[in-house]
Amino acid sequence: MLERVRCLGKRSRIRDRWDLKPVFPSPTAAELPLLAELASVDPFELEVEGIRIEIDREIDPWIVYALICDAYEHGDMDLLRKYMQPGQIVGVIGAGIGVTAALSAKISGLPVRVIEANPKMLPRLRDTAHRNQVIFDIRHGAVGIFESSIVPFTVSDEFWASASDCQHRPRYQIQVVAISPHQAFEGLDFAICDIEGGEIFLLEVELPLSVRTLLVEIHPRTIGEKKAASVMNAIWNQGFKLSDFHGMSYLFKR
Repeated sequence: MLERVRCLGKRSRIRDRWDLKPVFPSPTAAELPLLAELASVDPFELEVEGIRIEIDREIDPWIVYALICDAYEHGDMDLLRKYMQPGQIVGVIGAGIGVTAALSAKISGLPVRVIEANPKMLPRLRDTAHRNQVIFDIRHGAVGIFESSIVPFTVSDEFWASASDCQHRPRYQIQVVAISPHQAFEGLDFAICDIEGGEIFLLEVELPLSVRTLLVEIHPRTIGEKKAASVMNAIWNQGFKLSDFHGMSYLFKR
């Protein structure tokens, strides 16, 4: 089945469509029967660009399809391979199932700080670390500028879309610990941020000088084009220069 999925993904240019420009892609008529089949698969281990993860029915079939075709987070993965160096201290804000965190740990050769607000992802992160024989320093909470130490967080059925302002499939709201940007970034060399619009906190925070490389997904569909431009300007004003980008993933260095 995996080869059949990959063949369809190649024909349908799924990697290009998952670059998320200008909007998040929708399945084609040819893909819908395949997604129905993927929704009923038994759990299995999948290797995604050298990273092992567990696939089961809790993961949305649209994401499973992208994972099988090396389309999920492929912009981040490409940029990490190009710019991350062994020995760098790395943190991932918004880690999901841990694909980018596991790759970061393999490249850096060090434990990776992993911050995730969705509690459903925490067992998956531990499992991904175990399967790939890497170490995650897992911290549960939401990163941002908040007035309270406990903040609301909206959980989506599509785990990658969970955020403080979720507009995707049926969801519910929970309360999570607030983590300040200083706590999140302190001591990092290389910071990765993918929090579905929550990156607007970068408008109000000065990153520690230790952070020399910042890989951030900027979501203009969520925060608006003007605010997305303001986020980029705020990053530039801290001495960062745009070195590369892939889809909505932008890599800045200083």
